[in-house]
Amino acid sequence: MATEALLGETRQEGRVSKSEEPASLSNGSVSLDLAENVAWRVLAEFAIHSVDKAHMSVDDAKVIEILEDMSLEYWLGPIETGIDGRLDQVLDVIESCHEAIIESHGRVLTSITIEDRRDKVHLLDDMVTSVEHHLGWKAR
Repeated sequence: MATEALLGETRQEGRVSKSEEPASLSNGSVSLDLAENVAWRVLAEFAIHSVDKAHMSVDDAKVIEILEDMSLEYWLGPIETGIDGRLDQVLDVIESCHEAIIESHGRVLTSITIEDRRDKVHLLDDMVTSVEHHLGWKAR
């Protein structure tokens, strides 16, 4: 089912307008009110690396706990974490993660990449699904 159909949106002259009745999508343990949240969402990747410690799995676990507490969709990668949400939510959660990790280390480097797309509604899962569609199989 297309994202636009789930959202109950209509497109006129390149603008997205919400339908009167919001649609919902259950994705894992998080239920999203798509009509109110998705249209203004951004996709982001971030990584927090300590300068004083090579192994970061304990810190990565802290980051995941924060993401779970804030109920944002996320993807855990081997080097970075992907999240989607409203821009203010994404920046707040990255700041919370940064602050939690810097408490354990004298110095950290935090890198952030944000995709803010206003011409088309998209979700974190859509990015992977699109690539798999072109491949013709499910990627690992």
